[in-house]
Amino acid sequence: MNKLFSICLICFLILFGTINVGWTKNAIYFEYAGTALNSSINYEFLFQNDIPIRIGLGCINAKQSINFGHKFSENQELSLIPLTIGKLAGANQHNLELGAGIVVKYFHLKSQSDKEKNGLLLSALIGCRYQSLKNKGLLLRLTLRYLPTDEKLKLYTGISIGYLF
Repeated sequence: MNKLFSICLICFLILFGTINVGWTKNAIYFEYAGTALNSSINYEFLFQNDIPIRIGLGCINAKQSINFGHKFSENQELSLIPLTIGKLAGANQHNLELGAGIVVKYFHLKSQSDKEKNGLLLSALIGCRYQSLKNKGLLLRLTLRYLPTDEKLKLYTGISIGYLF
């Protein structure tokens, strides 16, 4: 897990490390029931104030997996790393947010189950977003997310609260 997270973080920093900081606003927020299914902590920056780019980290254990339609093997844990890019439309503090990305799935224990394999999921979202007009302040999001799992279309609602800085 540490290797995978380190690789994703290094790629993220290399890819976005050269952006002019004067064009960005940063945010950190907690998301419940969104792209990482259970909950996640996320870092996001707004490129040119209307393009949110985010990386997050969430985790689901075997007991929690029942809520998402598949019971994991005993002691199994799944880490999810959502990577998304979006577009904000609207004026002032209230925006429509559209986005797409991938979610890296990493199971901590080796498993014989086909459903417990590491890999990538595609994701898409549409949502409402409130953020402070100032450079600092409250960030609230309510989203509807699409994640293809087990060859089915599944929609998840997510709610986020955080701080824009």
